Amino acid sequence: MSNEHYLIVSYFASAAVSIALGALVYLYLRRPFSEIEETAAKKWFAAILKKVFPFGLFFPALMGFISVSYASCNHETYEKIVQDRKYLVERNQR
Repeated sequence: MSNEHYLIVSYFASAAVSIALGALVYLYLRRPFSEIEETAAKKWFAAILKKVFPFGLFFPALMGFISVSYASCNHETYEKIVQDRKYLVERNQR
């Protein structure tokens, strides 16, 4: 596998892991959160909470995934980043 393919595969694998973790947390917290919704004083507020809850779990997971940057002081261009496999592995492990 070339370094460029490794970069692409690892990037999308990280996205899949982020989404899967968000889904697991959603499934785990869905029932306790629905109990909180029921105790909300206003029904309209409970409806807002119910709609925002999944977004509040998936959005931070995706932002963490998107925030990964391979550019640094030592590697200015995409070509230089792709050439250094050791650098790609180190960034993925972070």
